[in-house]
Amino acid sequence: MEAATATRRPAWLAGLAPLAVLAVAIGLFVALDAPGLDRIGVPQEQLTVERTILKPNEIQLHVRNDGSDPVRVRQVIVNDAFAAFSEADNEIGRLGGSEIDVQYPWIEGQDYEVILLTATGATIASPSVVLCSAKPTTSAAPSASEPTAYAEPIASPSPRLCRPMPIATSSAPR
Repeated sequence: MEAATATRRPAWLAGLAPLAVLAVAIGLFVALDAPGLDRIGVPQEQLTVERTILKPNEIQLHVRNDGSDPVRVRQVIVNDAFAAFSEADNEIGRLGGSEIDVQYPWIEGQDYEVILLTATGATIASPSVVLCSAKPTTSAAPSASEPTAYAEPIASPSPRLCRPMPIATSSAPR
């Protein structure tokens, strides 16, 4: 009986062994730079065009990265044609913003589709860029014989952007 009580270990020593194994595992995980946590697959690039400013011969886009990965814009396409551009930041980090200045000779009242092409090949389309004009220009003065033939504007503003679309709302019965 005396031999059995002399070899018995304290209870706290049995609880220390799992903690030591856990500490070694955490140490290896940190030392090996977190293996297994690298994301596999294509980066999820998401840019949002927050603001569009039209300057003479320039379309300025204010963009924000809503995705979890950094985004690099490599090409700008305006109406199916590549356009020269300059960017404030080469890489837009997560939740970061940047300005993209596109050199393009735009015409008042005409629709422009601007597409951003990223380094991975993803395309990010911004809403149509339209400069709404309160007084659109006409091609010629109306004549007395055909007043409606020349009264049409040269370029009409996009109805999607100039007139907001109604949103259906419903009220719940009380």
